[in-house]
Amino acid sequence: MIDLRNLFKNYFDTAKISDDTVRKGAKDHLARLNANNQNGNLRAILNDTQAAYREFCAAIDTEDQNFATQQASTLEVDAILDEFKKNVSRYEGAVRSEFGIGSKEYQEFFPQGQSEYTLLSKSNAEMLMERMDALCRKYSGTLSNTMVTLFANYNVNYETLRTQQLQYMANNTVLKSNTAKARTKLELQMCKNLLLIAAENVGNPNILNTYFDQSIFRPNKAKDDGSIEEEISPSGVVVLENKGLREDTEITIKNKSAAIIYVGIYASAGVVDTATAAKIEPNDKRKFIASELGDVAGGFLNARNVSLSETARLEYLVL
Repeated sequence: MIDLRNLFKNYFDTAKISDDTVRKGAKDHLARLNANNQNGNLRAILNDTQAAYREFCAAIDTEDQNFATQQASTLEVDAILDEFKKNVSRYEGAVRSEFGIGSKEYQEFFPQGQSEYTLLSKSNAEMLMERMDALCRKYSGTLSNTMVTLFANYNVNYETLRTQQLQYMANNTVLKSNTAKARTKLELQMCKNLLLIAAENVGNPNILNTYFDQSIFRPNKAKDDGSIEEEISPSGVVVLENKGLREDTEITIKNKSAAIIYVGIYASAGVVDTATAAKIEPNDKRKFIASELGDVAGGFLNARNVSLSETARLEYLVL
């Protein structure tokens, strides 16, 4: 039976199509539109698609540049933490030499021993640096100027670098959202193009190849009917889909192995609760409505192989 609702589906809104693939496919689609626009009849959708494509590319590039800067900033933060720990260990001897290991001054510097510093993390690094800076200044008449200056600089420099890193991380969250919005805009434009081209060529499905290269968008494991084959390692969990699920989305799953598979929809990857998930027996085929598998707002259609030794193989189709 033909489900006419599929005509309204956003076929590009799927986790199986990466941002890079959307970019590549849209670029190819634009070239094909341009090549077949001799009489100008495609000018309107060509212009709209070009604008959406440029917006998407700009969003991806901006996100990528920010992420690269964030990674570089993370390396700087990690480097200064390493240096700080090494110098605390190095100058512990100076504190011990000046005040004695059992003195109140030594306890001020190392109330929990050196391990508090060697095991520090980003969550308490700022506090420990402030402590070292404050105590070095407090006993600056006894400790060397080199030590006092060193730990004063750590306190200032770390705060600056960590603030920058957190800002890049915050920016990345915003930029990912911008990329997702720009991608949706481009996806919907390509869907409109698909429907407009189809309307002008009813009864001639092969014309699709003139305007789209399906091999770009189709996952490597996809079959001609749109179904996808997937393997799940013993005790493993895979994400089958995490975009575009609606309450009435139809999901067909065929277990092609001797392993038992559980499927459900969750708020994150890697999660399948076998107590509530749908069970698919070996060599069984089941059809679901997405709402039967969980809250589609979660978005992650996950599958778990409960076998400890068998690799699970399944074939699924999401419509």
